[in-house]
Amino acid sequence: MRALLLDFPDDERAMISTPDRQNYEFMFGDDLLIAPVVREGETERAVYLPKGIWYNFWTDERYAGPLNLKVSAPIDHIPIFVRGGAIIPARQAVEYVGQAPINPLIFEIYPKDDSSREYYEDDGISFEYRRGVFLRKRISISQHENGIRLEISSPEGSYIPPPRSLVFKIHGWEFLPKSIRLGNEIMEILPSTAALDKTATGAAYDAETQILWLKAPDQNGYPTIDIRK
Repeated sequence: MRALLLDFPDDERAMISTPDRQNYEFMFGDDLLIAPVVREGETERAVYLPKGIWYNFWTDERYAGPLNLKVSAPIDHIPIFVRGGAIIPARQAVEYVGQAPINPLIFEIYPKDDSSREYYEDDGISFEYRRGVFLRKRISISQHENGIRLEISSPEGSYIPPPRSLVFKIHGWEFLPKSIRLGNEIMEILPSTAALDKTATGAAYDAETQILWLKAPDQNGYPTIDIRK
């Protein structure tokens, strides 16, 4: 966790310290802005978003900063905003560490220009990572005239996870794509995410949430995914 001014040193408003603003906002990692409610009984709060593109983590609403706004803060979640360009790894819900292998490994992608993020993984229980038994990859998104390209670097390290699927959720996608290629193969665009759950490889578009879902088996030397608008 770190104060906004460390990420946005040229933004004077990121340095303001008031009870309802930035001193109660912080960055979690490089891409998540957290704005917790700190007063009993409050169900909304003022938020300042610095320069850039931001997405409401809960609703996928898109904002262009710098911007002051009031947001809902019900008791079951705190306001979280995702920086445009973020690529955030996630997994299925579990009740305790080690309950189940990560399957699928999910990447929440919030496109903005070209961006890349590093993904790291090890077995989570031993010190074998000290001997190089880990996995490190770089996930990159690049935009071109006809769409976007998703690339995953060759892995570094010797850790091999159990067989699993990779799921890429591309947020803010406004319409059904013309085509999606996984390497040299055309990915089938299925009618729903429910249909996607039943197949090993494919895509689905949710027009209501404006999320494009892509799914394929995890593998070394992962092929490029090319999405055409």
